[in-house]
Amino acid sequence: MLSQLDDVQFCDISVRPFQIQIDGVNFGLVADDDHGCVHLQPGSQITFMEPWDGEYYT
Repeated sequence: MLSQLDDVQFCDISVRPFQIQIDGVNFGLVADDDHGCVHLQPGSQITFMEPWDGEYYT
């Protein structure tokens, strides 16, 4: 699909933790300060940890 796009540029992006609750369910990138990581919610199936280079853990 990317090959069909013109002038694609890959670069670093900045994101920050956030969360919103909808119908009692948390959604977002939720910081876990106790473990020094960020979970993609809902669920903790995808976790991001330092060095914050795009790697994730499932």
